[in-house]
Amino acid sequence: EQADITNGRAIILIAHVHALFVSLASAISPFGFQDSLTLNMKEGEKDEQAYGVIIPLSPKDVMAQGGLTADAEMANGRLAMLGLVATVATSVATGTPFLEVVNKMVGGVMMA
Repeated sequence: EQADITNGRAIILIAHVHALFVSLASAISPFGFQDSLTLNMKEGEKDEQAYGVIIPLSPKDVMAQGGLTADAEMANGRLAMLGLVATVATSVATGTPFLEVVNKMVGGVMMA
């Protein structure tokens, strides 16, 4: 018999995984607004500008590189986080377990 995971446990699991990866990312690659001395830049290497709130997506650059640009990847990552927040908010607002909300979003293919 398969045990159901509660809504609270699913959210706590996602929060723990998120905290783990955020701490790993900050240890490996600090944010641009933090102290630049911790970036260990090589001789002659230039620091990148921070992206800010609005990501500059130039259609000409995107088409020239087939859509695989650093700007496009930043936009994809932010949209993925927005989708995760929306899914958690839907789960909390409706009282439906997180995995059931995700299952409904993908058309019921996860759980039979």
